[in-house]
Amino acid sequence: MNSLTPIQLRHNLHKTPELAFQEFKTTELIINSVKALPGSSELKIHTPFPTGVLFEYKVNDAPFILFRADIDALPIKEETQVDFKSTNNYMHACGHDVHTSILYFF
Repeated sequence: MNSLTPIQLRHNLHKTPELAFQEFKTTELIINSVKALPGSSELKIHTPFPTGVLFEYKVNDAPFILFRADIDALPIKEETQVDFKSTNNYMHACGHDVHTSILYFF
């Protein structure tokens, strides 16, 4: 898999939103997207639950800094006409696709 730009990841997340605790494809997309980035071999991937992921990057013994983004969607049918419109009856109306893409860029 080639690495995605943050905008491409955001559009992919926006097209296939999933409700809370059902974000199996979302989690897989995030993991695969991060693994395709240069330097990803430096990351330790934790999946303590079936949905969601934690990436650990440790360079020294300093305290951890944690960044977090929600990935769930709302049960709202999207009525926009954007190219990356939701393909199901859910929507990232709360911006979680954007928040996740920002952290992916970071």
